[in-house]
Amino acid sequence: MSKNKFSDWLKIDLHIHTDWSKKTKENDYKGNFSVDALKTKLKENKVAIFSLTDHNIINIEAYEEYYKNYNADDDPLLLVGVELDLLVKTDDSDKTYHSLLIFNYSTNKKATEVSKKMEDKYNEKEVEDKNRVLTIDEIVDLFPEDDFFFIPHAGNKKSIISGYRGNIVDAQKMVLLMQSAFEKVKEKARQKYNEGFNKVLVDAFKGRDDIPYIEFSDNHNIEKYPCTHKGDDSKIHKFYYIKGGKNFETLRLAFIDPKSRIKSLEEYEKINHSLNHVEKLKISKDDFLENNELTFSPHLNVIIGGRSSGKSLLLNLLGKKIDKISVDDKYKIEMEHVSIKTKRDANFLATTSLSDELIYLNQGDIVRYFEKNKLDDLAKESNKQEDYDSALKTFKGHKSNFEEKIDFFIASYKCLHEIGEDKKYILHNSTIEYILNKNYILKFESENLIREIDLSEAIEESDKFLADITTNIEKLKTLNILDFSDTERQQIDAFEKLIITKVDFLKEKKTANRKKISFIESVKELIDEKNQGLNTEARQKDEANRALAQLGNSISNRFVNSVQLKHRCFELESFEYAKKEKLIINDDVFLVLEVEKIDNLKDTILDGINNSDRTKSLYINILSLLKNEYSIKNHSTKDSE
Repeated sequence: MSKNKFSDWLKIDLHIHTDWSKKTKENDYKGNFSVDALKTKLKENKVAIFSLTDHNIINIEAYEEYYKNYNADDDPLLLVGVELDLLVKTDDSDKTYHSLLIFNYSTNKKATEVSKKMEDKYNEKEVEDKNRVLTIDEIVDLFPEDDFFFIPHAGNKKSIISGYRGNIVDAQKMVLLMQSAFEKVKEKARQKYNEGFNKVLVDAFKGRDDIPYIEFSDNHNIEKYPCTHKGDDSKIHKFYYIKGGKNFETLRLAFIDPKSRIKSLEEYEKINHSLNHVEKLKISKDDFLENNELTFSPHLNVIIGGRSSGKSLLLNLLGKKIDKISVDDKYKIEMEHVSIKTKRDANFLATTSLSDELIYLNQGDIVRYFEKNKLDDLAKESNKQEDYDSALKTFKGHKSNFEEKIDFFIASYKCLHEIGEDKKYILHNSTIEYILNKNYILKFESENLIREIDLSEAIEESDKFLADITTNIEKLKTLNILDFSDTERQQIDAFEKLIITKVDFLKEKKTANRKKISFIESVKELIDEKNQGLNTEARQKDEANRALAQLGNSISNRFVNSVQLKHRCFELESFEYAKKEKLIINDDVFLVLEVEKIDNLKDTILDGINNSDRTKSLYINILSLLKNEYSIKNHSTKDSE
């Protein structure tokens, strides 16, 4: 068993039956029970803390035998316990549920005292052994000064939920007020249970996820331990672990802080257990330092002391005794008087080896890294400079992306603001009459036609691309390091000729394209000239058609700009402002670079607008600003600037 002087992860099983359960429940135990078999099975499975919890009775003979030969260093700790049938009286009918009581006692004397109180109570009630029940009130009366944990079943047919089916809130309040944990609750049900507890908690305590759940073997056949119940289905119990020492107070801390101190087997196996660590540091026969031997935890160690009490000296000694750490010689200590031992060392050594990923930080480093923001030094000294630079590049890209969305948003706003919200779109009756008169004009949609046939952009892009290739081919020929063969140089020359051919082809395309456009434009000029020669009514019809087209374009532009603004507003509202990059310094240390999350980017923007309505989208609010329904705080205008 553990002889550690530090907190460790311990296996725990507080629900084990003996053959005395048959006295109070019919056929409730299988096989032969013996304390020797119990101790052997517990040691084989490395159980650190356990309890014998028979139904409504305490096997004082088993407790006496175990405590008589108990070795505190090597044997599992036995806490006095019992499994009770608890009675809940209701208007309809009486119901019972099962709960463990685990006492802060680990002596035969106390086991006998607890047993006597219970037996006296059962005799007073004049109930048969197999009909034994108690109420919560009776338990409080029996053990008013005793320190115990209340661990009810909460997920099977003898669940506290079943017992309090008519008033679950009473059960919830009772569990919250007592020193409690829940047993026999399936993983998938725990979230639902937590939600139920949240409903009876004040806001400050909601969502804390601090209700302890734990599973025990409920073994009824020690010969098949660690099988659950009688072992008939050979189902092996999956142990739970708690963090601490081999004592009752470890349970108290675990039930107060279950998230940190209670782990299922699966959760325990995910913990990054240290394969090697400093176990001890020994100082002997030194004129300056007292003889001492320090023991360290494989988990977390903290050195606590006042100013000049030796904290930095101790860290300096540790650094000098680990071969991969370079430490300044600040203290004049005879290092041959100091020796060290790791988990893998058989004996104390002058120096030892640990992981290559060790980081040694002194007080000055802490100030430099975190108070003066020299995190790049930490990354560099941890051989993570490349990762750090990559993370910074990611953040710069994130910032540029955000700034670009802001610029697009402002540009869209500017377009609509310059149009003016009070701009009117008018189509006069006379214009309509001119459009509908019976005179004829010549009409030629030159712009649409040019848009369909014009290849100017594609030609210009291809021309630039070919020019770049020509330049790069010339440069390629001069790269002697590539050691081109004669065949390869012939291929390069052939490719160069192909490019020259395509350059000439593109020139012809360019000339043909220009001629097509010139022809269309000349036709347009001719038609415009002929339209000028028509009668007055025909020219008025031409002017009216132009006015209608211009009106349509203006309205279309306004809708296009409005849609663009809506899109830009949505981009900002949905933008993930928060950003986090994690650099792994070593297995246990991370450098986290983070842009902190803001509650709501839309609300942050609307903070700058008077009378804004946060129940509406950013887009609707900006439209109201453009319509002069809102104003910008501390500014007399609503210009985009």
